[in-house]
Amino acid sequence: MEVNYHVVLRVRIEGPAVEAGTIALRDLALFGQELQSAFEGVARLSAGEKVARRGALPEFLRAATAVEITAVERGSFSLTLSLPQSQYADLGGQALASLIDGLVEFREQKRRLPRRYDNRVLKAWHNIGRLFNDGIDKITFDLRTNQHQTQAEYDRELYSLINKRIARIVGEAGVFEGYLQMADFTRLRCRLHLPSGETVPCEFSAHLMDKVDGALRKYARVEGTVYRETTTGKVRRFLIRNISMFDKAELEYPLAEDIDEQLWLKATAHNPVFDYLHDPEEDIYSLDDGKPFHD
Repeated sequence: MEVNYHVVLRVRIEGPAVEAGTIALRDLALFGQELQSAFEGVARLSAGEKVARRGALPEFLRAATAVEITAVERGSFSLTLSLPQSQYADLGGQALASLIDGLVEFREQKRRLPRRYDNRVLKAWHNIGRLFNDGIDKITFDLRTNQHQTQAEYDRELYSLINKRIARIVGEAGVFEGYLQMADFTRLRCRLHLPSGETVPCEFSAHLMDKVDGALRKYARVEGTVYRETTTGKVRRFLIRNISMFDKAELEYPLAEDIDEQLWLKATAHNPVFDYLHDPEEDIYSLDDGKPFHD
């Protein structure tokens, strides 16, 4: 039985990893899964507010986004994706057009989110962009429908733009336990060393200065707002709102070994400025005024 395809999307993947005209199954699976996710995300927003953000994908949207692989061609690696003709084909075609057009719009506007895009769609493109670290240089999309034709390229430059757009810092309530170290009472900042060995950059209000001073080099529980990157979950800063201290003997679980304080003592003996211990990944601690830290 011949199928009438209403929408055809040709995809060409280029780079050293596909020079032989083949592609790793894991890479193809990642590409297919995330492209489907992005497509469904745009389709939700195309269908209206009631299905835009919550719940399982309705059956009519599942039918509208039922992409099929209809051809694999020689070249770097090329394949053809199609949407069969159905009562929902127009909705599917419009959503797919919005998805591919969005790449062009994003490259041109950079800061403005394309129509019918949200963070869910951007995260799917972000995940596809992981292929650029695995021997893929560029992915070209050529979309043709009965009413629309567009071409778009997804490469490292666009991947970087998308990452910058979604790498926002989101705050939520949080609690940490560990040792407070290296307080800067001028800038109202300090570091919390967790039993795991990780460090958390912290900020505090002026009314907590005495509490922070009293908690330095002691095991404490701090409550407040933790700010994480949306894409990686990495803690970028922690705003302390309350501090409570207790002896290790009161704990009902074992702690990791105490942190080695020799580094701090050696640093302060030379010149107690934070630049000496600066972690380049923690840019909120950059300090260029040479003021000493107190601990």
